[in-house]
Amino acid sequence: MASLALGFGISAFEQIIPTLSIASGIPIVELQDAATFCREVIDPNQPRVSNQHLVTRSILKNFSVHTQSGYQLREFLVATGLKTRPTSVKRACTVENFVKLDSQRSEEHWGRFETRFPEAIASAENSTLFSRPDLVEVIKDLLALHFARSYEIQVAIQNIRGPGISDFMTAVGLDDAWLVQAHLDRFGFEVTDLVVARGRLEAAVSQEFNSHTESGVYFRLRIPDYFQGAREIVTNSRLQILRPSSANDEFLIGDNPLITPDITRSRLGILDGLPIANAATVIMPLSPKVSVALARQDSEEMINEEMVRELNRFQMQKAMKSVFFRPGSNLETTMATHVLIDNKARWEVH
Repeated sequence: MASLALGFGISAFEQIIPTLSIASGIPIVELQDAATFCREVIDPNQPRVSNQHLVTRSILKNFSVHTQSGYQLREFLVATGLKTRPTSVKRACTVENFVKLDSQRSEEHWGRFETRFPEAIASAENSTLFSRPDLVEVIKDLLALHFARSYEIQVAIQNIRGPGISDFMTAVGLDDAWLVQAHLDRFGFEVTDLVVARGRLEAAVSQEFNSHTESGVYFRLRIPDYFQGAREIVTNSRLQILRPSSANDEFLIGDNPLITPDITRSRLGILDGLPIANAATVIMPLSPKVSVALARQDSEEMINEEMVRELNRFQMQKAMKSVFFRPGSNLETTMATHVLIDNKARWEVH
């Protein structure tokens, strides 16, 4: 519905809400709420937050050490292999205007989920998570949030270039009289040939909608949908807590940290043509010593060095720019000799 509202113009969309409600079966109040939300999102006066974290700070803090300068991590640039000076939790995994519009309200909304992340992660670390069903749900929210609000989803949306306007208009079954009137309203002259009217309307709506895709409006609108979709997938799964069996091994975390591999582990996410619903599991590190994955049964597993390396490799393969790890860990040496990974093609918008 947001695509139609943005394509036709919100005011024009509001005028056809009764017709849309009858054709689609969606209550009028929901359609009006969608129009109101669209209007608020595109309002240039809505306050914004410039620097936004792609990984919540409570997780990044787990990969840091406390210094006189605050909490510091080590950053590794996957394409160049250049390690920066220690990076602060405040700066790590931040993107300027990642959500370009209405970002303050968006940040405040997700902040309500993030406030419980530290407690849930601590419970996973001290092996009490499965005695706390409420915190298990918090971990699932954490996974869904880092899927929905990610580089991966942003690029996927840009590549999709919006939904099929033609398919949508067919699905809601708008009648002939409406098509003729909609054409008159939009172009200022009447066309009685319904095929011509429909084709011209679809082309205009698609063009207008694609401009909203490029501006970031559609991404802002769709984040809640992707969150809800991911949440519905993870809610029916159990959790597996993964820990390195060796005290010397540690996990690292990338700027696109949620891994959704297929059973062969050759495809790692939606940009590999693998929707989250088709993934074999969902994996994400929570601290240097704990990762969490979806599984059929709740369990805690000790994993060997080879498996730790594979999970760290997944983080590098899916990273947009950087991965981060605890200063002073064995990863200081490991990363210095690591084969570089060129992820540029992965993040191209087609």
